[in-house]
Amino acid sequence: MFPWQSGSEGTEETQRVHLNPVSGRWEPDLSRNQRHVNAAIFWNIWQYFQTTHDQAFLRDCGAEMMLDITRFWASIAHFNRSASVTRSMA
Repeated sequence: MFPWQSGSEGTEETQRVHLNPVSGRWEPDLSRNQRHVNAAIFWNIWQYFQTTHDQAFLRDCGAEMMLDITRFWASIAHFNRSASVTRSMA
């Protein structure tokens, strides 16, 4: 999973607490759980390739990044049997 915020070296820099501007209280910052960042990176890799046709980029790192992002999503997916049964009965 790619971090929500990262330093120039790629290290996780997401804050652990943040000031809630509505309540004025310090609360846990859950932005490190923002999984959509991975989908955005996948999309941007593909758009870059579609625009530039940079096969060296895709071969050397882009395809591997896309594969690892796909593996990440597969690792957090859970089968919802009740949704499956509901759809098949409709």
